[in-house]
Amino acid sequence: MNIATLCFAGSENTLGLSVLCDAIREEWPEANIQRASFNAAKEADYLLVSLYWWRDVFAFVRFLSDAGIDPRKRKPVIILGGMSGVNPRPLTGYFHVAVLGDGEAAIVPILKALEEKEDPYGLPGVWDPTRPVMPAFAPLIPAKQYVDLRTNKTTRIEIARGCRSRCQFCQLAYMKPYREQCHDVVRKLILTSPTKTIALFAPDRSSHSEIVKIDETLRKAGKANTGSDTRLEFLRKLKVADKVRFGIEGFSEKTRKKLKKIPTNKMLIEDFEYIAKDLRTTKGKPITSCTAYLIADLMGEGEEEIFEFWGAMQEIDKRLQQKFTLFLSVSSFAPSPFTPLETASIHPYMEFGKLFEKTRPRFEHIVIAKRGGLIAAPQRLAQMLTIRGDEKARLVVYWLATKAFGLLKSTDPSDGSTILQACKQAGMRPEFLFEDISGETLPWAHVKNPLDPN
Repeated sequence: MNIATLCFAGSENTLGLSVLCDAIREEWPEANIQRASFNAAKEADYLLVSLYWWRDVFAFVRFLSDAGIDPRKRKPVIILGGMSGVNPRPLTGYFHVAVLGDGEAAIVPILKALEEKEDPYGLPGVWDPTRPVMPAFAPLIPAKQYVDLRTNKTTRIEIARGCRSRCQFCQLAYMKPYREQCHDVVRKLILTSPTKTIALFAPDRSSHSEIVKIDETLRKAGKANTGSDTRLEFLRKLKVADKVRFGIEGFSEKTRKKLKKIPTNKMLIEDFEYIAKDLRTTKGKPITSCTAYLIADLMGEGEEEIFEFWGAMQEIDKRLQQKFTLFLSVSSFAPSPFTPLETASIHPYMEFGKLFEKTRPRFEHIVIAKRGGLIAAPQRLAQMLTIRGDEKARLVVYWLATKAFGLLKSTDPSDGSTILQACKQAGMRPEFLFEDISGETLPWAHVKNPLDPN
């Protein structure tokens, strides 16, 4: 069995693909699995594709075109998965099987069916547009280490999957039930890891019920953790952290309260002050920088809400006695499938970047360093095409991936109109990409939410 793996996150497999390959090797030890070059993909029996970011959808179609792979020939058989593949309708014709949920729980039954020339549709986790589908679910997290072969300096250990917080904009918490690896298992993995640097993988490590024990184990073992995402209000659990990254998301109290994120500016100020004054690195030094995530265009937020956010930052600045670098990573909102905001509208032509800079005050102590994330109208519309598109969207996806690839990087608003016109020519209603679509049939409506009691 020859298998090629394809992802677009660098030269290494994603953690999900790594777990998937382990499941295959346990069933077929003789399987030949390698990263997909053009030749490796063309010669493989199966091509496993991980679609994490929306851009991966277009990169995948471009890969098939450049490699000269015609999916109609089923050589290789193409199996999709990943967070940007939960609605594979825009890729109709470019894959043979799409997997929803935990891939390692579905891949062996799928491959067995395909090897026996049987239809895999109807198996858990297999996308089928003609009948209800339940995402695949793996009850246990693999108790394994994954050493990054690029540098051989970091060991990835998965400590939790899913998320307890269930933020209204985040797909992860609504697609995957929360599970965590117990401290005893994590401890053994840490102590036997071949590298000094550990990446504890979890959507929110501070939500882990035994995170304090895990952090103590890391310190006693002389290991450093590069997995740094946490919730700001949970940071008080931790006395030590080498890196701090957390989500603020909404600019205003009103929005954050609806999202169940840091509901008041008072809490934001006090928790931020705790980072700067009380939290320490493993070497006992003060924290002098952190990264905070914000989402532009949430629930119609605009200039007034951004002013409110800067006001909170000014109050934090007054309480600091030293320079502190705040990396602000501001991204553009995209209503994701299976979330409470899946039908929400977006405003692709509002220039949040300019608004952000226009309203920013000067600070005495806080140094603002901006990280990318905001995308222009053409890119936001292309992203929504991958999220809300149906079978008609495949023509536009192919055009953008192969003939008009430059539009995926364009910042020219008029190129957004070009994409909408292409959607109209393909028989789509362009407004479906950016309007509030409450009451309309969604492309993923037949997929059962594993966390929905109904």
